[in-house]
Amino acid sequence: MKEEDYDPTAYEDLVQYLYPTETQLMSNGLSGRHNDDSTMVINWFMNYHRIILEKEFGRKK
Repeated sequence: MKEEDYDPTAYEDLVQYLYPTETQLMSNGLSGRHNDDSTMVINWFMNYHRIILEKEFGRKK
């Protein structure tokens, strides 16, 4: 979350830590604090999870 109240530098720290590796980081910036609009966050994650399974692993619904 853009206004993360638990750890305001968590995302930047993660990006800096993973930058030298070949890890691909997928993110989505949402306004709000921890646990705000959980339904939208879960739906976004599930949609991208499905896309990855289809594109990278050939799985269908």
